[in-house]
Amino acid sequence: MHADLALLLLAAAAPVMGAGSGRASKPQMGWNSWNTFKANINQSIIESTATALVDKGLLKAGYNYLIMDEGWQAMKRAPDGRQDDSGIFTCGFAPGSWGYEELDAQTYAGWGVDYLKYDNCGGFHAGTHTQQERFGTMSSALRAAGRDIFYSLCQWGHQFPWYWADQVGAGSYRMSGDIHALFSQDKAGVCQTAYCLNTGYAGVSVVTMIRKMREISPFQGGGNAAWADMDML
Repeated sequence: MHADLALLLLAAAAPVMGAGSGRASKPQMGWNSWNTFKANINQSIIESTATALVDKGLLKAGYNYLIMDEGWQAMKRAPDGRQDDSGIFTCGFAPGSWGYEELDAQTYAGWGVDYLKYDNCGGFHAGTHTQQERFGTMSSALRAAGRDIFYSLCQWGHQFPWYWADQVGAGSYRMSGDIHALFSQDKAGVCQTAYCLNTGYAGVSVVTMIRKMREISPFQGGGNAAWADMDML
């Protein structure tokens, strides 16, 4: 086992980033545990996936992030990494980071973490602070921690983040609700346009995701430092 594969957030050849910026010169590429395993992950799954990224040539192709999502908080597991959240609890109702951003950011930096996917559960449901405030607070904490940690907002396209993600120091932002493994069939309730208040509904098809991405393509590149994230399959 390569020594660097013991890390649960792997960035052996990450895109060029500025010191403590949380941003990158191109969109991130990698693997995330959520869609396949939800919160049912363990060390064996993560280590075997990390090995596969190397053995199958994906790391050399640019897939240089391995993200352990919800489920890291199992009480019998060593603290190898974490999924985090801008609210008081995560999507799996484990403790979130709201009110502890500085402590958590320093912890990530100390662990050698290179990527933070920051979710919207808890804070979204509480509804007591704006997304800009919650995500901006963690962004400031990450910059103060002094390590280049790619900052990925997972706020499901709510409140049209292509207008404000740059302002809170994001490296990327989710531009729609959760994708699912169907090419053209959406689940009931999914909005067909990026400019819709119920964009957070899960079950977005690949075609609808592409359609939404086309709508907001003028916000990509140029003077915009944050990349639109189409979710993962």
